Amino acid sequence: MQGETGCDDGRSDEVTRVLDTLTLLIQVKQTLSQRMQALEGDTRPDGAHLSHLQETAHTCGNQADALLVRLAALRTSPPLVRMAEGLFDYFRDTEEMAELLLELSCEPD
Repeated sequence: MQGETGCDDGRSDEVTRVLDTLTLLIQVKQTLSQRMQALEGDTRPDGAHLSHLQETAHTCGNQADALLVRLAALRTSPPLVRMAEGLFDYFRDTEEMAELLLELSCEPD
């Protein structure tokens, strides 16, 4: 898409990529949330499952952090930035929770 000057600076493509990344992170958040809720009441959660959840949250947290940098470079709207910040916080908290549950699951009774 060309702007009024007749040239495309690539901004629209970057905005599309950012929105696609944001959408993907929201979908992963929903899946992680469901998996964490499924662990409620489980006195002996599977360590491999918890490790996977922790790794996924860590990776997505890094992606959300990188997304914040990209949003800042694009000077996008504050609501998008707040959404990305919320995702970053969620993934960080989920990673910590999975790590704690993993530690607790390894402790002897």
